[in-house]
Amino acid sequence: TLRRYAWAATRSLLPVIEWAPKTRWSSFRADLVAGLTVGVMLIPQSMSYARIAGLDYKYGMYSGLVPLIVYAFTGTSRQLGVGPVAIVSLLVEVMLRDQLTDEECLDELGGTN
Repeated sequence: TLRRYAWAATRSLLPVIEWAPKTRWSSFRADLVAGLTVGVMLIPQSMSYARIAGLDYKYGMYSGLVPLIVYAFTGTSRQLGVGPVAIVSLLVEVMLRDQLTDEECLDELGGTN
């Protein structure tokens, strides 16, 4: 039926619907501590990677936090590292280095940083 198909599609797109109700308090507490630990480490790491890429710190924060939040709801792997990595930051910086002047970058961003 259509209703069963819609529910299967929803569970496929948002796996959190299936695993969240089965989560025990002890497991949630351990995941919360792990998440806070990763978050504390991610802040300076993502800011550093943004600087390596020649971008503002705020873009590093976006590249670190947004994938984690999205993956928390849509991901299916329990052992996957999501977020900025040094090699990607270096490649972005190399590719963008001579594309825009500082003034053109500011114009694109709508003013000063």
